[in-house]
Amino acid sequence: MKEISKGKKEEMRKIACFAYDHTQYYNKLYKKCGINPYDVNIPYGLPIIDHSVLIDNPYEIKSDLKMYKLCASSGTILSPKIMYRTYDDFEKSVINEIELLRMSGVKEGDTVAIIQPFGIWGYGEITQEAVRRYGAVAIPLWNIDDERVLQMLIMNNVTVLDVSPSRLINILQIAKETDQLTALNIRTAMCAGEAISENTIKKIEAMYNMKLYSQYGCEELDGLGGTDDTGKMRLFTDDFIFEIWNEEQNRPCDIDEVGSLLVTSLYHRGSPLIRYNLQDLVRMGRDGFEILGRKSECVVLYDSVKIFPYQIDLCIQEVFQDTVNWQCCITEDDGKIVITIKLVVNDISVEKRDEAVRKLEKCSIDINELVLCQKIIFQIDIIDDEDYFMVSGKGRKIIDMRK
Repeated sequence: MKEISKGKKEEMRKIACFAYDHTQYYNKLYKKCGINPYDVNIPYGLPIIDHSVLIDNPYEIKSDLKMYKLCASSGTILSPKIMYRTYDDFEKSVINEIELLRMSGVKEGDTVAIIQPFGIWGYGEITQEAVRRYGAVAIPLWNIDDERVLQMLIMNNVTVLDVSPSRLINILQIAKETDQLTALNIRTAMCAGEAISENTIKKIEAMYNMKLYSQYGCEELDGLGGTDDTGKMRLFTDDFIFEIWNEEQNRPCDIDEVGSLLVTSLYHRGSPLIRYNLQDLVRMGRDGFEILGRKSECVVLYDSVKIFPYQIDLCIQEVFQDTVNWQCCITEDDGKIVITIKLVVNDISVEKRDEAVRKLEKCSIDINELVLCQKIIFQIDIIDDEDYFMVSGKGRKIIDMRK
């Protein structure tokens, strides 16, 4: 990321001082670390905040301001992260969502189907209010089954979807199977909640004659940015400070280096988050900002060696240009770890499979060493049935079937 400007450092200091003065958590943490936020080095003098604080200490991280609403993460059912919002927090998040609508080509008078979580999860309410202010019509369809969603899209002449990629694919597949594709009038789909590859975007756009935009955000901080007509990710750098951090070496990442994303919100005061580790693996390359996936999605293969979804995705997208989705299954056979990549592609030649396996074997130095000592084996399994991946909700990319 770019060096943080002097002005942004001062804004970061202000939110750190606010958190110190108005929350129990930061007051105790900074005192314990011997930090005075009024004169500490910004940003590196401030501690990195782990995501677990919103599970373990949600009330202590809550400020003493008047609260407007409570939100929670939908990803962890048994121990969700809890966040509090002031009215100003909510207002600013709505303003950013309006900007995402604009970036996604939404027009006044559009009908927008919001197929995203409502209720305590909060995202749907932000989008619904943004759509209202934008002059469009909002139809909330999150907790309705996909067959009924399809009928609602047709009956109400929906032109814009706010949806997760996996659910979008499932709805379109149902429309295809029931010969209702021509009855749809969807011009734009704003995809959030899951990573979606450039190849997948291009294939869906070509197959279904719609434009796809990726939106990036999280329950903890709401909208963080999105893609525009150029396809490049644009982050809301006026409202957030982003750092890409090498956790193993405790330093900022270099250009093209993969690291964990630390985010500081300059406006959230209900539950301030300063140098918050979002648990996302990202990279700032010369061509722009890339979101590679969640740290929690990795699997330990052997003796602390891990494999991440982004490593697999980069390999198969280089070889199989026409693939939309894939899944990795890890099993064990005769003392060896077998990593099977299942995908649907047109080109099933032996040459392509061998090329993909070679790339997977070298996706990291540690993994390549395990291949050379015959601890792990990669293989490609071509799936004929498109329905294999067409599931509603967030699909698991790596499934560890070892006991």
